[in-house]
Amino acid sequence: MKKFLPIAMAAVMSMSAVAVSAVSANAVEPLNTPVQYVQVARASLATPKISKAESVYGGVKLTWNKVNGAAKYRVYYKGSKGWTRMVDTTSTSYIDKNVSSGRNYTYTVRCISKDGKKFTSGYDSKGKSVKYVAAPKISKVESVYDGTKITWNKVTGAEKYRVYYKDRTGWNRLVDTTGTSVVDEGLYPAEYNISQGVANTIYTVRCISKDGKSYKSGYDSKGKALTGYKQSIPDVRNISTVSGGIKLEFNYALPENSKYRIYRKENGSWKKLAETYNQYYTDKNVKAGKIYTYTVRGVSKNGKKFTSSYNPSGVTLKYKTTNKTRDEFVNYLMNNQNKWLPHDYGVGMMAQSGFQFIDLDFDNVPELVVQETGGTMCNFDAKVYSFRNGKLVQAQYNENYIQNRLRMYYNKSSKKYEIFGTSILAAGTMNDHSYGQFQLKYNGSTITTDYFGMFYVAYPMNTASGNYEYTYYNGIGGYYSGAGNYKKISKSTYNDIMRSKFTNLVNVHMYSQFIYQTATDTNWNNMSYSQRKQALLDSYDSFSYDKY
Repeated sequence: MKKFLPIAMAAVMSMSAVAVSAVSANAVEPLNTPVQYVQVARASLATPKISKAESVYGGVKLTWNKVNGAAKYRVYYKGSKGWTRMVDTTSTSYIDKNVSSGRNYTYTVRCISKDGKKFTSGYDSKGKSVKYVAAPKISKVESVYDGTKITWNKVTGAEKYRVYYKDRTGWNRLVDTTGTSVVDEGLYPAEYNISQGVANTIYTVRCISKDGKSYKSGYDSKGKALTGYKQSIPDVRNISTVSGGIKLEFNYALPENSKYRIYRKENGSWKKLAETYNQYYTDKNVKAGKIYTYTVRGVSKNGKKFTSSYNPSGVTLKYKTTNKTRDEFVNYLMNNQNKWLPHDYGVGMMAQSGFQFIDLDFDNVPELVVQETGGTMCNFDAKVYSFRNGKLVQAQYNENYIQNRLRMYYNKSSKKYEIFGTSILAAGTMNDHSYGQFQLKYNGSTITTDYFGMFYVAYPMNTASGNYEYTYYNGIGGYYSGAGNYKKISKSTYNDIMRSKFTNLVNVHMYSQFIYQTATDTNWNNMSYSQRKQALLDSYDSFSYDKY
């Protein structure tokens, strides 16, 4: 904060620029004290004009024009008692670091002699004013269930914040928000060089105007990255009804020197249930007809420290509940397996065969989504069936397949649920990949997909540069409808398209339990009749998403 001393610049002229002659400027004008001279004689040099006063990282930056013949400049700020000397410099810019966020400051500049003893120009008596807004400081970058969470301090005077991520192309806009944290869900592509290997993304934040059209602060040009590699998050990958209870099976994402801690939701809060080093746990304290929700996270061996984040929504199972529609659907599937079971071409392809239940039209009756091994062009492709009037009806879609990589969101503006997906095309894990973005709509009989963006990654072994090469499009080609009806766009435009689709959406953490046909310890081909039926019931009863 500025210290306003009692001596003011004597005589504030009515003119914008005060004319002076080269008179004494040293003796009784120590640093940080006001100017004490009335100087009205003709100036020998032009008056400097501050062209810009802006908030930058660490203070207010002043920039002014270079004056021909000027040996040095003296910078002043206006306090409660008038103009106060700040610093002498030969530069045409200066950063005032002694400022407080949210406060207004006014500055002026004049020319002085090389020895600082004489004024050689006038000054702008009105000065240049600016409201200083400090650059946000990121306090934490951490792995959470949905991605990478970035948290920063609340800045006094800030209207809105803009978050950026950095890759080989420089700083890229991520999202705008009025809050002090965001989660990067990986919707925006980060480009890296082959020499970088697996690199953590770097983030920074700056303040912007309410309408997002102007910057109000500087930013930390170094940014902040996630410490270490992106953390694995333990999760429930399968929930099933077994003799005497509910069995949970976890994925392999247990952090080093950790164990699993299992929680069950009771009265809206997570209650610790058990701890284990095993990748499974059976909850025997359950009752038929009730609904149970579980989550899991890593904790240290002594149980005193969390070593991972967790799924905030958890995984739910309707345990031995009554549901006539479900039972008729499952019984039909069991008695007519030849009408819907996918072909199995082996496990050498990218996508494995299997099936799951997903409520695509949000009518509380899930559809059966059947995935065939490899599918079209080694993709994650699936057919969709609904159950009506005691019969299985395949949804109409001009490609006969949907991309089985779906995510559900809640639109805060329309107050409706929406489904988006990513199609991945590749001839193999180490070959070029394309990632198509689409919105899926299902009206009960017909599926439509709107492809609004795609980016293509050419792998180093296939490029002349020997590096990864990225290309962006506003649609998609290939075997989809409307092939060729797209054009090349910039990465910035691609990100703008993604923001326009996802800004008002909230991930509702859809859980859909996939039943593998082959290639796992527990798979359809190795199950008995009763086990198959129970697997279908559990998949039906475990489908869930956050309700708003």
